[in-house]
Parts: sequence; C-alpha cells; structure tokens
Amino acid sequence: MFTADRTRVLSMDECVRLLREHQHGVGRVAFDDGLPVIFPVNYVLDAGRIVFRSAGGSKIDAAADGRMMAFEIDSVVVADGHVAHAWSVLVRGRSSVVTDDDEATFLRLSRLEPSAGGLKPTYVTIDVDQVTGRRF
Repeated sequence: MFTADRTRVLSMDECVRLLREHQHGVGRVAFDDGLPVIFPVNYVLDAGRIVFRSAGGSKIDAAADGRMMAFEIDSVVVADGHVAHAWSVLVRGRSSVVTDDDEATFLRLSRLEPSAGGLKPTYVTIDVDQVTGRRF
C-alpha cells in the first residue's frame, strides 16, 4: 500500500524479514527516562523479541521496571547527493531484563556482541507487540 506521498507501508512479513536480515547490526532503542532518550544498540531477533546487551544505567532500570520501549532500524541509500531509496522498521513493546540463567546462556549462543565493546553482561528484551514499517 502506498500513502499519498509515495511512501509504501511494509507488511508484517516484510518488517520481520528486515529485522532478521539485519540482526547483529545497529538499531536504536528509545524510551522515556523523565525525558525521551535514545541509544544505539546491536540486536538479535529471538522468539518474537528484540534482544540487546547493556551495562548498567537507564536502559537496565527501564527494563527492570517493565517500561514500554521502541526499537528502530533503517537503511538509507544516497546516490548523486539524493536519497535513492530507504526503509525503516519500528517495534514497540514491553521491556524486561533477562534474569533466568538458562535463558541468558541460550542468548549467549547468539553471539550478540556490542559494537562499542566493553562489558555489557545484561540481556534486555523488548516484546514485539507492535511493528510498523515504511519504504520510501
């Protein structure tokens, strides 16, 4: 389906395909921490959840409280100084911290490594409750 401005709405299948194809890439996680905040994170898609690793701080605090988070990935291709084509996928859902040792061990097998490096021992999940995508 195209909108009036020629933006095409992506189907759920297309959104999930893009999330799977770009796993281990960088997405952005956003939530309300008194003020809106957004952080780049590496991620995997596991059993209907976005999973990323984090050290301590506001991401862990928000997830421990079960707050709603948004997660976004995108791609923009520029040719001759203009956007040739682009897409984005937005996920919204409840967040949580992985506390089960067996689940954390399983997630370690995904080889999810943060690009920024450093010790990020905690796994955070976002349930994929709502998914929208656009191609333009």
